[in-house]
Amino acid sequence: MNRRFFLMCVTFLTGVTSLLIPDHAFAIGISPATIQIENIKPGQSITSDVYVVRPQNNAVEKVRITKSGTLTQFFSFPTTVQFASGEYNKLVPLTITVDENTEVGCYDAEITVTPDFPVPTAIGSAVGVTQSVTACVTDRDVYDVTIRSLGLIHDGLPGSPAQVQFTATNHGNVDANITDILISMTDELTHADPINVRIDIDTEKGFIPHFSKKEFYLDIEGAIPPGIYRASVQINDGTKKITYKPDIIRSIGPLPTLQAPTVSNLRFTTDIMIFSTLVVVTIILLIYFLLKKHQPHT
Repeated sequence: MNRRFFLMCVTFLTGVTSLLIPDHAFAIGISPATIQIENIKPGQSITSDVYVVRPQNNAVEKVRITKSGTLTQFFSFPTTVQFASGEYNKLVPLTITVDENTEVGCYDAEITVTPDFPVPTAIGSAVGVTQSVTACVTDRDVYDVTIRSLGLIHDGLPGSPAQVQFTATNHGNVDANITDILISMTDELTHADPINVRIDIDTEKGFIPHFSKKEFYLDIEGAIPPGIYRASVQINDGTKKITYKPDIIRSIGPLPTLQAPTVSNLRFTTDIMIFSTLVVVTIILLIYFLLKKHQPHT
C-alpha cells in the first residue's frame, strides 16, 4: 500500500513539473531563428555564425549535426558539438562555399541537431530540432566603366590653362575608384609629339558607386601651345586601365598664321610684276602699229 502510494506521488509530481517547465527546457535550440545568406557570388565563401542552445534540463552533453537538401554540397560545419559544464550556447560556424559554375538562384537545405547519448533526468530528456537554411547566389562581380562626352575646355587665349571634362559611367555591380587619368593630346596641324598630362584624383572625387555615373572637370596644369588637338584619356583605378580614344578635335588658342614674306621674296615678286608690265605694254604697242599699218589712206 505504501509502495503504491509512493509511486502515485512520484508520477503526480513528475506530471506537475512537466507542466510548469516550458517546452524549451527539453528542446535543443538553434539561433538565429532564420538562417538566410544572400548575395553569395560564384566562387565565394561566406561563414555565418550559428549557435546551438543546450536544453535547460541539462539532458544533453553532446549533439550531432546533419544536413539535407539541395544546398548540402555547398556548406560545411562541425558534425558534433560538445557542451562543457555550465555551457548552454555553443558557436557553430556554418561555412558556405559556392562553386564557380553555380547558377544564380536561391538554394534550400536543412540542418538537424539531435542529442548524442542523451542524459536521462527526472524531468525528461532532450528533443532534437530541424531548421532550414537558405542561400541565394547572385551574379559574379562585373566591372565595367565607360567614358563619354570627352572634351577640352579652353578660353582661346594663348598660354591659358585648359580643362578636360568627361562623364564616367559604372555599369558594373561593384564600386569603382578612379585614381588617376592620363591625357594625351596630339596637334592635328603640326603632328608634333603628343602632350601627355597625368592628373591624380583623390579618393572622394574618384569614387563611382555601382550602377551610377559621375562627371569630371579636371584642370590641366601648364600652358598648352595653340593648335587643334585630338585628345585621348586613359583611366586607371589601380586594378585595370581603360583607354578612351574619341574622334573629337578641340581648338586651343589662335591658329598658326601664314609666314610673313621675307625681303628676298618681296624682290622676286617686284621683278615679276615689272616684267609682266613690260610684256603687256609691248603687246599693246605691237597691235597698235599693226592696225595703223593696214589702215587705208584717204
